[in-house]
Amino acid sequence: MPDNTQVQQATSARANKDGNGSSPDGNSAIPFDAKALKEIKKALIGQRSELQDQLQSESQAFSSSESEIATDIRSDENPAEAGTATFEREKHLSIANNVQDLLEKSSKALAKIAKGSYGICEGCGKPISPERLKALPHALLCIECKKAEERR
Repeated sequence: MPDNTQVQQATSARANKDGNGSSPDGNSAIPFDAKALKEIKKALIGQRSELQDQLQSESQAFSSSESEIATDIRSDENPAEAGTATFEREKHLSIANNVQDLLEKSSKALAKIAKGSYGICEGCGKPISPERLKALPHALLCIECKKAEERR
C-alpha cells in the first residue's frame, strides 16, 4: 500500500502544469482535466448501471437453476441432467462473481474521482498509464502491480 508521500507525489505529478508532463520520479503525468474526468465518470456510471443489470440477471438465472436442481433431486431425474443443471448453476455463479468484482472496481474508481486520486495505482502510488485507463477506466492498479498480483 502506498504511503501518503507517494500518493501526494503522484497527485502532484498529475497536476504538474509546467508543460513537461513528467513527475519528480520520471513517470509521465496523467493529463486529466475536468472535461476528461467528467467523461470518465459518465462512462463509469454507465458501466456500473450495465453491471448492476447483468448481476440481477445472473442472480435470477442462478436462482432458477437452483430450483431446477432441487426439482431434479426430488424427482430422481437422470443424473446427467442433474449434472448439466449443476454446471449451469456454477457458470451463473462464476459470472455473477466476476460482474460483482467489476462493479466494486467501478464504484472504487468513481470514489477516487470524487476524492481527486483517480489514476493513482493502489499498489505503488505511481500514476496509472493513460492508455491503461482508456482501455479499463475502472483499473485500480498499474500494469506492473497488476502483473505482480496475477503471479501470486
